[in-house]
Amino acid sequence: MAKKVSKRWTEDDARRVLDEVDRSGLSDKAYANRYGLKPHRLWWWHRRLEPVRGEDATVAFVEVRSTPARTPQPIEVRLANGRVVSLTTAVDPVVLADLLDAIEGQRC
Repeated sequence: MAKKVSKRWTEDDARRVLDEVDRSGLSDKAYANRYGLKPHRLWWWHRRLEPVRGEDATVAFVEVRSTPARTPQPIEVRLANGRVVSLTTAVDPVVLADLLDAIEGQRC
């Protein structure tokens, strides 16, 4: 580190140190250990400055289009006892089996 950094970093201090970290080729942890810094401090400043740091940082928006949910086709179930059950919505198979058992009066 070329210039001594005060105990409390300013944004300029952090930018300078993070640029030095980038140029060093070391990981944040290795750089921090070499120069007696806390790795968490580097991580915190990376997180704080990341959106503004670097000239190639860009913000992009992606259009998301939703498609209407597919409406399930109606289902008609004819039971052995002559009753007809019509479903116009998706039903959990276990719930449907329990419902049909109750309507028919026996296990399906």
